[in-house]
Amino acid sequence: MWSIGWDYDAAEIGSSCRTDAVVVTLNLTFLFPRWRAPAGTSAATHAWWRRTLAELHRHEDGHRAVAEHTSRKIRHALANLGAFPNCERLRDVADPRARAAYRRGVARQRAYDFATDHGRSQ
Repeated sequence: MWSIGWDYDAAEIGSSCRTDAVVVTLNLTFLFPRWRAPAGTSAATHAWWRRTLAELHRHEDGHRAVAEHTSRKIRHALANLGAFPNCERLRDVADPRARAAYRRGVARQRAYDFATDHGRSQ
């Protein structure tokens, strides 16, 4: 599970307004299964479990990479807007651009799961 939030200051500089102090916060939570092998579990089953868990971690690391990329894209979108004639106009442009970058990240997460069949083909 992941969530991204963002905030920025709209700084009036002379007769224009720019973004300042852009902060993007990424929260990631991964829940992994635990297994307690019953007594007498075969070595092959233990090995299968270790491989399966390692593959799950590898897949979730891909989701982490997409989320980190998305947070960088949001920061870039907000930090590089340039000057606007007033701060209201800046906000009118900044917020939709950040939301658009976020939506592209959500689409990349879905595409990653589709391409990997939710990790089964990795």
